[in-house]
Amino acid sequence: MRRSLAAVLLAHGCGTSILVSYPTNVSFLRGHSEVITSTRALEDPVQTTRAQLETGPLRVACETTTVVTRVEATWSDTYNGVGRMWCGFMAVGEGAASFAFALDSTNPMRTNTQWEVAAAAYLGADAAGALLYAILAKPSAKSWKTVGPGTEVSQSCPDGIVVRAADQTWPVGRDGSLGGDVHALASAVVAGQAISIAGDGLAVPWTADAHDRCALAAQFSIDDPSGTCVTVRAAPATPNARVAAPLEIRIRLHVPR
Repeated sequence: MRRSLAAVLLAHGCGTSILVSYPTNVSFLRGHSEVITSTRALEDPVQTTRAQLETGPLRVACETTTVVTRVEATWSDTYNGVGRMWCGFMAVGEGAASFAFALDSTNPMRTNTQWEVAAAAYLGADAAGALLYAILAKPSAKSWKTVGPGTEVSQSCPDGIVVRAADQTWPVGRDGSLGGDVHALASAVVAGQAISIAGDGLAVPWTADAHDRCALAAQFSIDDPSGTCVTVRAAPATPNARVAAPLEIRIRLHVPR
């Protein structure tokens, strides 16, 4: 019975949470909603992108990290009908649990019911406090600002990244897809031409191995004049996904303030 009592006290205690929230300044414990409503960069963000060429399927995979050393965040703390309803429901739940313990303590078949009596008294008092708070607390709203670092990571590719083969280029979309004639790029890979991924004045070369060439030959139904794929077989449904050495570019973006 002591275990069930401990579980109930941990699961309930809205009135106690409300009391604890004031000295600890944790407003959500008393039904308040605390959210960030807006952010503003105080310095230019630095964007770093790692771009890798993949062959299964043929695309560019990017991981873009944007870091701002100083970001101003506006916070909002509100107590309204939603918070009032939350406290009211918690009070009703505690009241029901208090009644259940009180009823159990009157069972003539039970002995040593002091724990049930104590639980009923605690939960009853806590429910009364939570109910009074839900009824009497006035709606409130306040906001404040904080300044700190900010980091955002996405899988999107920035503008300006291209894949090159000989005198041809294929632009890379935000989702890593390749524009232009992708079949021509696959043919260049199968033919063993030098491939590179470039952006922001930087370029990283990539030389496909036999697995890459055979995987793309199977995907795009390209003949292999060298006959390499007779011994290196790549299943069309599951082409071998190899990546180039990652290209890292750093771009400082200007954000109007």
